[in-house]
Amino acid sequence: MIKKMKKDEKERYDSLMDAAFSDDPVEQMSSFIDSHDGELVEETSGVSVKFKVLDHYKGDLPVYETDGAVGLDLRAAIDTDVGLGGVGAVGVIPTGLCVAVPEGYELQIRPRSGLAAKNGITVLNAPGTIDQDYRGEIMVILCNAGGRRFTITPSMRIAQMVLVPVKKIKMPLEIVDKLPQSDRGEDGLGSTGTS
Repeated sequence: MIKKMKKDEKERYDSLMDAAFSDDPVEQMSSFIDSHDGELVEETSGVSVKFKVLDHYKGDLPVYETDGAVGLDLRAAIDTDVGLGGVGAVGVIPTGLCVAVPEGYELQIRPRSGLAAKNGITVLNAPGTIDQDYRGEIMVILCNAGGRRFTITPSMRIAQMVLVPVKKIKMPLEIVDKLPQSDRGEDGLGSTGTS
């Protein structure tokens, strides 16, 4: 269950989030720490998130595989093998899980590094976003970027999910004729080079 914040905790949280998402987060975070006399925000054991397990779910429920892991593995909730042919083949794979993401967060769906490095299997829209108000089944869009056919087997760990805090853009959008200047300007697409 998500703990309701007291007013002072909410104000401290809002200040922390403003600092983290500011134009100069390092300076703002330093100012935040200084303004709170160096006190540390209490670490919690995690955020409570409600999941629904569907009838076709396969395998063990997601767990953190190591103490330092931030991603929970998602499994393929399929009855038979699914083949992803050559380069560019795409498959939408069910996971058998639904979720109620808490307000102020998104659930990101990311590739598993081992599948990507060894087989060229990645999440096509990485990171995929599960919105706070979506209640349907988590589906993973896998893409074969490797050179050979890959087979997804029932209950195979195919992706990982990571809970991430987000801040929404203030509405309505602030439309201006000219943006603030920056050193970089409009340079993009590799303008800083590779070395």
